[in-house]
Amino acid sequence: MNNSDIQIIRELQETKTTIKETSSSTLEAANRDVILTLLGISVPVTVAIFLFWLEQHTRRKNTIRRSCDTIMRELRETREALQNEERRIHRYFFKDSSLSNATSIQEIDYRNIIMITDAYNSILDSAFFTEFSSDTQHILSALYNRIEIHNRLVISISQFTERTQKMLEYELYLTELEPDITSLIFHSEGRVISEMHTSSLQSKLNEKLRLKGNFNYLPKYGG
Repeated sequence: MNNSDIQIIRELQETKTTIKETSSSTLEAANRDVILTLLGISVPVTVAIFLFWLEQHTRRKNTIRRSCDTIMRELRETREALQNEERRIHRYFFKDSSLSNATSIQEIDYRNIIMITDAYNSILDSAFFTEFSSDTQHILSALYNRIEIHNRLVISISQFTERTQKMLEYELYLTELEPDITSLIFHSEGRVISEMHTSSLQSKLNEKLRLKGNFNYLPKYGG
């Protein structure tokens, strides 16, 4: 083998090595381009999904806040109605004991009013009621259940043409029921205020997340 042949073989080996290095470099570049392309696709999609979720979550919180405002107005009107002296039925009567000859004095004290439940019923029918916490749902359900009983008893009493034992029983029940309703209104207002406060804090957090959801500050891939 002469020097010319050796030179040719050496050049062929060098060419082969160069081709391998070039191929490897090209493959790495191609892989990098694929990864960057995927990242370029996935980031906008992730941001879009996040912003969509945030928008839905914000709408739900806004609905809760509006529901709280409506319920609070209705609770305030109910509380004021229970303080209305013009509609107050207040009297005493003597009751004979069936176990002895003693006679006791009993008090009748209630408001001859029909309490409004439109806001509560509207929220209940719209299924937004379940957006409240379980404690708030429980206290509002207890309150409006008693209000409904109160309203039915007042309507029933209005249909009597004269005083009867049944009418007296209704009035005694109302006398015991109204303080319970007043207490539940107080607790319900506290629960609704808590829901409004939680919703307000969540809205502020959502706004910060929405602003941070703008990923324009991220470095551009491949640029």
